[in-house]
Amino acid sequence: MSVHRLPLAIFAFVAVLLVTFLPGAPPALAAGQAVPGQYIVVLNDNANANAEAGRAAKAQGVAVDHVFENALKGYAFRGSAAAAAAIAKNPNVQFVSEDRVVEAVGKPGGSPTAAGQTLPKGVDRIDAEGKGAASVSVAVIDTGIDLTHPDLNAVSGKNCVRPGK
Repeated sequence: MSVHRLPLAIFAFVAVLLVTFLPGAPPALAAGQAVPGQYIVVLNDNANANAEAGRAAKAQGVAVDHVFENALKGYAFRGSAAAAAAIAKNPNVQFVSEDRVVEAVGKPGGSPTAAGQTLPKGVDRIDAEGKGAASVSVAVIDTGIDLTHPDLNAVSGKNCVRPGK
């Protein structure tokens, strides 16, 4: 695989992992549809996400699914629309949004697979749909990866922005 094809293959692989392994909506929901009873709260940058999620769970009786502390401050929860409205009144909350189904891959225009899925044009063009295991090194350019996250098997690598730092 040539160097210029590697980033698209990595993106496709990560997108498939996200769609496959992240908890979310049942497959019956279409892209763009709200997931009933699931919300995402975005907090002010100076808020303590864990503390705010704990307060919301206690005061509103919501089930906190995930706390976000890196790229943004916030949390995801399952609860009622009334609870979401009450949480939105918190001065530390920027906004509360219904969780929605998003589609990372599978846009029309590619070719159908044996399983009946449609590959995106770019994945199909470089023949990156995966034909078995490969032994390759992968580079991901990311400024916000949490190397201590239990779901990642990542190691710190090369700093290409400020070498030596």
